[in-house]
Amino acid sequence: MPADRRLSHLTDPDERLQVARILDLADRSARVKDVCLSGFCSPRILLLAEGVLRGMRDVRWIADGGYPEAERKRLITMPDYATEKPDFELAFLRLEPVSDGTFSHRDVLGAILGLGLDRERIGDIVLEGRGATVVVEQALETFLQNELRQAGRIRLKVVAAESVPEGDGPTEDLTITVSSLRLDTLLSRGCSLSRNEAEKLIRNDRVQLNWKVERRPDVSVTEGDLVSCRGFGRFRVLRMIGMSKKGKHRIAIRKYL
Repeated sequence: MPADRRLSHLTDPDERLQVARILDLADRSARVKDVCLSGFCSPRILLLAEGVLRGMRDVRWIADGGYPEAERKRLITMPDYATEKPDFELAFLRLEPVSDGTFSHRDVLGAILGLGLDRERIGDIVLEGRGATVVVEQALETFLQNELRQAGRIRLKVVAAESVPEGDGPTEDLTITVSSLRLDTLLSRGCSLSRNEAEKLIRNDRVQLNWKVERRPDVSVTEGDLVSCRGFGRFRVLRMIGMSKKGKHRIAIRKYL
């Protein structure tokens, strides 16, 4: 079946391109019996890719991001008879501050991308204490040890690590009260923005709902949804607590710091 037909249900151009790249790897595995490895993919792209791959014969696939809770993962495609243990070519780097202050996920990612690297070569960034552990392509390990010297205003020491520390990084659980379950309303409260600012960010493609860019301010958010806004962080809707005496929704969220 032609690739364009297999991807015809994908309307977002960027998502279509990313899934097409994975599909090319799978086609190669089926055609020349090769083992192929993708870059790091978001959960949204992995979900869409696996939906397409399930329709293919003679190919199997597996994804890994270096630790059980990983969000960004590399995907390997291989002939269905392959038995060897796949090598995802991952490396772990520990970032420790050597000057006063702390850095954020945004600071670390910006510093790495500022070295001219593509996002697809970088996995999860897990903050712990004053430091962080970053999952990267194995080929970048020495380069980043030599070149990554600062995140935000904080000077760094970068060394090889064995694994990602257990835990989900620093978080803060909050209860917020909102007038509706619209995305712009929750984004405003969850990221401490005005309603107008939240709506503008959504319309400018800065906001993702469950790893997909969402351009509709009035779309409803529900339990389990992950909301992220470029430059302002992200939070997950844990549960709907109920209605307040004034008729507003009380919602438990978890902010990732």
